[in-house]
Amino acid sequence: MNTGVAIFATALAITAGVIYWPRPPSLDGERWFKVILATLFRGQVEAEEGDVDAWEGLVRSFVPYHPAGRLPERKVLNPKATAPGAWLPGELLLTQNLAAIDDIAKRWALLYESEAGIEARLIDPFELGATYNPKSLGDPACTWDALALWGAGDVTFRDALLKRVGAKWLLIEGRPDRLAGPSVLDAMAAELGDRAVRVPWVEAPLVDGVQAVGTALEQVIQTWRDRVIVVSEEAGTTLVLRTLAANGNFRDPLLAVLSVGGVVGGREGEEGPFGEKVCDDWVKAWFTYEGLDSESVRLTPYLSVQFLDRSQATPGSAHLPIAAQRFPEPRDDHTLQTLESVDLGVLPSDSGLPVDQIARGLIAVTGCWALSRR
Repeated sequence: MNTGVAIFATALAITAGVIYWPRPPSLDGERWFKVILATLFRGQVEAEEGDVDAWEGLVRSFVPYHPAGRLPERKVLNPKATAPGAWLPGELLLTQNLAAIDDIAKRWALLYESEAGIEARLIDPFELGATYNPKSLGDPACTWDALALWGAGDVTFRDALLKRVGAKWLLIEGRPDRLAGPSVLDAMAAELGDRAVRVPWVEAPLVDGVQAVGTALEQVIQTWRDRVIVVSEEAGTTLVLRTLAANGNFRDPLLAVLSVGGVVGGREGEEGPFGEKVCDDWVKAWFTYEGLDSESVRLTPYLSVQFLDRSQATPGSAHLPIAAQRFPEPRDDHTLQTLESVDLGVLPSDSGLPVDQIARGLIAVTGCWALSRR
């Protein structure tokens, strides 16, 4: 073949690959996370020789979920508001039922304690199909039953998943006195072992915090083969976002970002870099396909789980609204889509939250989601 023709054909193929690269499977982040948590609790209860009522009690207490309950703060405060995009199955009826109730506490109860929500949490995970089955991501040891056993302390699922993911996990601390819920970083570090690297919170100007996160990333990314997953709490999430926006070299090795009660949109009533005004302006300017792009033609997931104290007037916890803990949908700036916002939903901010199971669930859903986007 003529050299010029060969080069042209190769370039055309690359171009076609960029334009028509296969789309990853459609997944509901909250559904996957909450079913994973329910499965872990099942394993715990079975190991303790408990019954179905004991399992259902744990799920009711610590796994708030409704299949049509996206953006719960909107549904509870203003249930008559229209849905973003098309209605989900059952969503219109849910909002109508919520609108018929005047009491906010009773709206929360309907949202998270109704029969539809309970059934969705207690579903046999096999009914979700192959797309949600961890085994379909490439390791025969990652079965639903093995996940349940992890809830009882058997680490077969965990070890197989972490090996398959093949990444270091960078755990970025936030301000310990302003956490929206119980910290999960100690429990995650215990599960991750030598794959985890902690970055402690240090009271310092924002630029110093960003530098500390950047230094930690440089230490775990030594070669082009190295991969990293970043987990952050509270203001640690702000530091992560600023660091990734400032240095594109960190974005290609990045498999996922997980924010746990993180400051994304800013805290109510706070001034400075972690307040509403600064954070909201930054997110609008930089949380875009262009602002956080990568050279790799794949989606980098930005997952977030939010803490909820139902007694607060503004849905959220510790003056950090639910919406401010959630990554927004990236602004469409007409570039190749290389990041996605994944909403894992809310967790109760109770001090009694079983952080060991929550940590396992977060590792599982983050690792599985990253594998689904390879």
